[in-house]
Amino acid sequence: MKSKYKFIMAATITGLNLVCPQVDAQGLKDVYKDFKFGNILNSTTVNNSNMKALVLTEFNSITPENELKPDATMVQSGSTNENIKVQLNAGAKAILQFCQDNNIALRGHCLVWHSQTPSWFFRENLTTTGAIVDSATMNRRMESYIKNIFSLITSSYPNLNLYAYDVVNEAFANDGGGLRPAGTASGQSPWTLIYGNDDFIVNAFTYARRYAPLGCKLFYNDYNEYISAKTNDMYNLAMKLKAANLIDGIGMQSHLDMGYPDANLYGQAVAKFASTGLEIQVTEIDITTSTGDFVAQGLKYRDIMTKILAYKNNVSAFVVWGIQDNQSWRSYGKPVLFDSNGNKKPAYNELYNLGSSTGTPEIQSTNSPRAWITGNQLNITGVSQGKPWFVYSATGILVSRGIAESAKSTITLNIPSGIYFFRAENHSLKIVN
Repeated sequence: MKSKYKFIMAATITGLNLVCPQVDAQGLKDVYKDFKFGNILNSTTVNNSNMKALVLTEFNSITPENELKPDATMVQSGSTNENIKVQLNAGAKAILQFCQDNNIALRGHCLVWHSQTPSWFFRENLTTTGAIVDSATMNRRMESYIKNIFSLITSSYPNLNLYAYDVVNEAFANDGGGLRPAGTASGQSPWTLIYGNDDFIVNAFTYARRYAPLGCKLFYNDYNEYISAKTNDMYNLAMKLKAANLIDGIGMQSHLDMGYPDANLYGQAVAKFASTGLEIQVTEIDITTSTGDFVAQGLKYRDIMTKILAYKNNVSAFVVWGIQDNQSWRSYGKPVLFDSNGNKKPAYNELYNLGSSTGTPEIQSTNSPRAWITGNQLNITGVSQGKPWFVYSATGILVSRGIAESAKSTITLNIPSGIYFFRAENHSLKIVN
C-alpha cells in the first residue's frame, strides 16, 4: 500500500497540468491567536509599499521605532513647567494613520527614559544650559508631557487601538542591582540624578494611569531582563506598582544573541514575571548571529518561543524589532525574521510551524477524512474508494495527488516539514508536518 501511493505521487508530480486552488495567505498573526504578533515601522518603512504589504499579511501590532520617543514629540518653543508642548512628526502621523486605517493595534514607546530625551527638559528655564531642576518642578513637567501626548494621540486618531504604552523604559542599571547611575553623561540617568530614588517611576505611572485612554495597558520595559539581578529589580518594581494598581504589565525587550542567553535562562525570567500575575509582552525581540548560521538562529527563536508559550496565558504580545535584517538597528548580526531582500528566514519558518501546531493536524472539517502524524510521515484515511485526493502547499502549489483504494486504506506520505492542505471530495484538512 505504502509503495503504491508513492508511485502514484511520483507519476502525477512529473506531468502536472493542474490548476491549483487559491489558498488564503496566513501570517504569523494568524497562527498565534493567543496574543498579538507585532513588529515596528519607522519614518522610512511606513512609506515603503512592500513593507506595508508585509505588515498587513504578518502582523497585527506595530510599535513606532523612534517616532513616539520624547525627543521626537517634545517641543521646546513655547513650553513651560506646567505645559510641555508636544507634536507628532510626519513619520509618527503616517504610522498612526496606517494603523488606524487598517485596524492594527499600536504599542506606544515610550514616555519616561534617560535616553532620547532632550536635555532642556531637565534644566532650568527649559534651556540646554540651565541648572538641573528639582523633583517638584520635574513632576509638573512630567505630568504635563504625559497628559499632552496622550491627548494629542487620542484626539488626532480617535479610532486608533492604542492598546499598550511603555511608561518607563530602562530605569535600571545594565545588569541590574539598582537604578541606573545618576548623571547626564551617556548611559547615566537625569531621572535618578533629580529624584535619587524610584519616585519618578511611581509618579510616571500615576500620571499615565490618570491620562491614558481606556483600554491602554501600562508597561515597564527593560533589556537584559533575563540577568538575575535585573529580573529581581523588575519583579520588585512591578509588585510595588501592582499593589498601587498603577501597572498592567512587564515588557521584556529580548535583545538576544546566539551565544547568550540560553533558552533556559530566558525561561526563568518569563516564569518570574508571570508569577506577578501581570501581563507579559515581548517588546523588541531580535537574535544576532556572528556566524550566519540561520538554521541555528531559527532553532533559537523556536526555543525562546517555546519558553514563552509555556506561559501564554500571561503573554499579550510578541513584537519583533525590525522587519528585514538590513533595517535592524543590529543589522550587523542579521537578527530578524526576513533577510535584506524580504525573504523568509528559517527563524520565520520555525515560529510559523510552532505556532501552527504542536504536531497534531488541525482538521478544518468535522467529517472524514482524518489525518495524523507518525514521526515524519503524514497518514490520511477515510477517502471514499476511487476518489482523487490532493495535497497543496500553503501557497497553493500541488505537491502530491492520488486515488484512494478504499475508505479504510491509509494514505502515507513523506513530505518536508511545513503547512499543507489536503483536499478530497468536499473535505479539506489543514496539515502541519
